[in-house]
Amino acid sequence: MPKISSAPSNPARSGPFSMFSRSARELKRPKSLVMLSMLLACHVVLGFFQLQLTDFIRISFAALPIGVAGMLYGPTAALLLGALGDPIKYLVSPTGPFFPGFTLSAAVTGLLFGLLFYGMHRDFDPCRKKRGIAILRIAVAQLLNTLIVDLLLHSLWLTCLYGTPMEALLPMRALKCALLFPVEGILLYLLLAAVARFVLSRPSVLR
Repeated sequence: MPKISSAPSNPARSGPFSMFSRSARELKRPKSLVMLSMLLACHVVLGFFQLQLTDFIRISFAALPIGVAGMLYGPTAALLLGALGDPIKYLVSPTGPFFPGFTLSAAVTGLLFGLLFYGMHRDFDPCRKKRGIAILRIAVAQLLNTLIVDLLLHSLWLTCLYGTPMEALLPMRALKCALLFPVEGILLYLLLAAVARFVLSRPSVLR
């Protein structure tokens, strides 16, 4: 049976340092670079589109390609994709002064998704019966990203930019994060499951 990728059967069991090393090696493979470039383009384009639900609640799809990069290519690749996407988006359509805090936020999202998702596409294999583990990994990653990035870091950046005290921002942002958490988690699961099925049916994609 052909190997799906050069990564181990479960990269998460190799430890974080090994995961970073294996993920970095993906950046030397032409096929990986092509796929990551496509995901980066998707990340930038999706960053311009948001679904406005209420005056203060908007659903962004920009993190979805970062999740795919984390699952297929690991934390190093996903971190770089997140870090590159924000300045590229600003160069394409500059609005106000560039603020590197949001670049750091996107990089942290890539780091979290890469650490928790790397190699997870195998968990969607019906023969392995590990879909429940994949759901748990997605839930944990989405929770951490919501708390660390959406709630804490973004509130800090807004305080730095506009001078609004964090204690004034946190209650409203906490409500927003609580409402968006299940929606964003479901979207992430549906996309990763679809990508995993595609990759499992075509092993040559990651070889």
